[in-house]
Amino acid sequence: MSNPALTRCKSLSDDGLFEELEGFEKAGDGVVAGFVSVEGRKVAVYAHDPTFMGGSLGSAEVGKITQLYRLALRQGVPVIGLSDSSGARIQEGPRSLAAVGEFFHAVHEVVGKIPTVTVVVGGCVGGAAYSAAMGDFVIGCVDRGYMFINGPKAVKHLTGIDVTVKELGGVEILARKNGVIDLLAPDEHEAVKLVRKVLGYLPQNHTELPPAHPADDPRDRPCRLSLGDAYDVRAVVSEVFDKDSVLELKPEYAPNIFIGLARLGGLPVGVVANQPLHMRGLVDMHAARKVSRFIRMCGSFNIPLATFVDTAGLAPGPEHEHGGLVQATSKIFKAYLEARVPKVSIILGRVYGGAYIAMASKSLAADYVIGLERSEVAVLQPELSAEIIYRKQLEGLPAERRAEMLKNYTEELRGQFSGKALQAMGVVDTVVEPEELRKNLAKSIGVLFDNYAKNVTADRRPQRSV
Repeated sequence: MSNPALTRCKSLSDDGLFEELEGFEKAGDGVVAGFVSVEGRKVAVYAHDPTFMGGSLGSAEVGKITQLYRLALRQGVPVIGLSDSSGARIQEGPRSLAAVGEFFHAVHEVVGKIPTVTVVVGGCVGGAAYSAAMGDFVIGCVDRGYMFINGPKAVKHLTGIDVTVKELGGVEILARKNGVIDLLAPDEHEAVKLVRKVLGYLPQNHTELPPAHPADDPRDRPCRLSLGDAYDVRAVVSEVFDKDSVLELKPEYAPNIFIGLARLGGLPVGVVANQPLHMRGLVDMHAARKVSRFIRMCGSFNIPLATFVDTAGLAPGPEHEHGGLVQATSKIFKAYLEARVPKVSIILGRVYGGAYIAMASKSLAADYVIGLERSEVAVLQPELSAEIIYRKQLEGLPAERRAEMLKNYTEELRGQFSGKALQAMGVVDTVVEPEELRKNLAKSIGVLFDNYAKNVTADRRPQRSV
């Protein structure tokens, strides 16, 4: 009878070959671990065996995975986990828990140094769930993937509530509710394709540059953008970047903001964009958490960032303030400030207040800012600003006259804080026509990245095995 874990590991391989991790031939039968070649690149891979005690994490199994992570770090290669585990092995008691703690330590050691991807092909429970969430990408198989800390029996025992596995932790629900799932695949076969696609944007480790692909010169194709009050920013991203190169991440979670990987002239780029179709592009706590984690990943793996800005501001109201908006948005500031990679912002429309600062403003972290003529930056919306600034002039006026004057004051303020006026104030570096956006973005990122690449120093190189 074939081992499903071994079959899964080999499914990632270019040639069907699998180099088994040495020293564990008799121990840890619940996990298969080793190395394969993916698109000609060496990759570490492990898979739980659900036919051996439910793929549970015993001390021997966890020891094998921990050893793989540490070998991968020394060799500077990515780690792919194929999760089909029921969690810590109950029969081993605290021994199993101690081993899982050591595993978390190993995962922590590699974060930001080598890419890690977990594919939830079946169960991803307890320790397996935590290790997946600590990594860079999680791909969920819709047909049978699920993730949770406490299973249905524990929920019933502790709360008296009956819940099914799918209701509790089905990957589709998690992708929508909390964003722990980055990408969904209908089955394992399609999930493997997604693993290959994700790796195609990433370097082997943090000391290398992301792999560039041959592509048409970005200057050869003008942008055809359709911008209004409520447009789909995904259409803008697709038009600006190389054809069929955009991979959106977490599309179901916090849809008021877009994150994804794309290529511009063949170079991988991390993309952040407000989505006017949802909540007028407002940045809430969910959007902030989604963005800050993504920025940190791009910063770790030398992927330049392009931020498209068009938002009515930070989400207002008690729900957002009480829910942790301040803490969540402060993490965006921190992530952009700490990311050493080139950062270019593009103001597509309006942006107000703290949201302007958060979305990689020039004053915070952007190396270069491109604006369109319709760009507008202010502390508050012009209508509200006019009411505050000109309140004395508006007091006592008849309703019709007041509305007319308020409109005039609003347009006056809008003219002061938009288009070429922003360039004169140093808020943007250049103002371009929409059809020139792709060309200007490619030029600015290209110049910045060329300089950045020269300064990727050897002292960041991980220790390699002899």
